[in-house]
Amino acid sequence: MAPAEIAFYGGIIAFPWSIKPLYGLISDNIRTIAARRHQIAVGYCLSGLCFAFLSFFSDITSCILLTTFSSFFLGFSDVVQDSIMVARSKGTDGRIQSIAWAFRSFGSLCGCIFSAAFTFHNSRFAMIALVHFFSSLTALYVKNINNNTISTNMSFLKNFCSYICNKKIILFAMVLFLYSYEPSDGSIVEYLMIRKFHVPPATFAFSDMVAYVSLMLSSITFNRYLRFVNIYHIIIVTNVIAFVIIISRNLFITDVLKIPPSFFLYLNSFIGAFVGQIGFLPFIILSTQLSPVGMEGTVYSFFMAVSNAASIISRELSGIFTNTFNIKNSINFEIANMNHFYILCIMLDLLGLIGLLVLLKYILPITTAPTDPNTNDVYENDETKEPLSASEEEQELSGIQLSVVELNDSEI
Repeated sequence: MAPAEIAFYGGIIAFPWSIKPLYGLISDNIRTIAARRHQIAVGYCLSGLCFAFLSFFSDITSCILLTTFSSFFLGFSDVVQDSIMVARSKGTDGRIQSIAWAFRSFGSLCGCIFSAAFTFHNSRFAMIALVHFFSSLTALYVKNINNNTISTNMSFLKNFCSYICNKKIILFAMVLFLYSYEPSDGSIVEYLMIRKFHVPPATFAFSDMVAYVSLMLSSITFNRYLRFVNIYHIIIVTNVIAFVIIISRNLFITDVLKIPPSFFLYLNSFIGAFVGQIGFLPFIILSTQLSPVGMEGTVYSFFMAVSNAASIISRELSGIFTNTFNIKNSINFEIANMNHFYILCIMLDLLGLIGLLVLLKYILPITTAPTDPNTNDVYENDETKEPLSASEEEQELSGIQLSVVELNDSEI
């Protein structure tokens, strides 16, 4: 496949992750008839069935269709698990979120090792299906999840729409979009690594393992040292490093930077994953704190869907720009065209960064500013730097009427 085709099909498979609010809406409204653990179990089971069917179909259309459905069911399970994390992480200043993402990365690492070991095995899809079924059984051991729904005068959907229509919630969604929408060179680098530098599949698998280890380390680092660092400092530093990484990839692809391809791939995976995770975790924390009790799955998934949708747009823009600059199914590209592609990507990155930093100024007063680890204060007033009172917190989201539902997740 050409780089544009890789980006296009990747966008199709990733599309179900952009409609996560629908999953959250369903999950939060069926808790009285299907506990969260049962929802997770069903999602993993159906995703496993999709992979089981892949053992009988080998054409590209069936592969894209089944993997897309698998993404749909996995996305649903992911939303339900996120709602549990949100309910448990209220007021923890990012500790639970960073730990949860560290364990998520560890699970991805185990999956990567498993995939690398059975990539060419005749029954590889059946084995993947068995792993999903095992995850489904494991989900049944999640205990004591309160399944009450919100009790309000408005319908759940109207309640949700009222919440996300708040100006500052919309601004935060725009921040998430600007963080993820920029086109990237991922498909180009992958294509040239295979066709030009002849990097074997095992190297890519090991590179993924390096990235997951890096994600674990970055989550632990954030939890230990960065939870109370100013979010502006984190965003600026991580973006500067990201620009350096982008420029280094351009120099490598155009043969200006002469280093072994495998080493470059490993180094790029480790640093890129570490910096990306550090930069994204503050937004995870803000998303958690903006998700009201009783609507955790729906609101949090809305924020994550915005980010996922932006990532899909990034993939599609990447495909359009590779065709625009004639970077197609060939290793004999014009260096000038490649340079122009990277210049455009960097310019869009800069525009997104500027917009993100400007919008954050209007969002942080209702979310978390860096807090004193010796106190439990979460909200700050920009002018007095004093914790907001309960009445002042309520005024920040005036006009939104939500009843509080207690969720007993203490024995998960």
